[in-house]
Amino acid sequence: MVNETRPVLHIPRTPVEYVLTIASFVLLLTTIVYISTQWPALPDRIPTHFNFQGEADGWGGKGTVWTLPGIGSVLLIGLTITERFPHAYNYLVPITEATAKAQYQNARLMR
Repeated sequence: MVNETRPVLHIPRTPVEYVLTIASFVLLLTTIVYISTQWPALPDRIPTHFNFQGEADGWGGKGTVWTLPGIGSVLLIGLTITERFPHAYNYLVPITEATAKAQYQNARLMR
């Protein structure tokens, strides 16, 4: 591993990136609100896995419905924070002052 000092640049978000981030947070919040409103109506035992015939073969408590929103929250918050530090990513090529902006922008597009 080569120890290199990478330039730290602040690359502003595009309007599309703002819209997509806001839409992601709104969809996640909508999911959480929907589960919260439907919580009293959920049965105590919920199918969590189905076989090839479509029959339930895995079961869990009703708290398992929070698994996907929980994973989504961790990913969305984590990636939103990580996006602010493109100089800390792994790159295939050395990052120089001349290539930093292009490489950092490409890394955001690949996220």
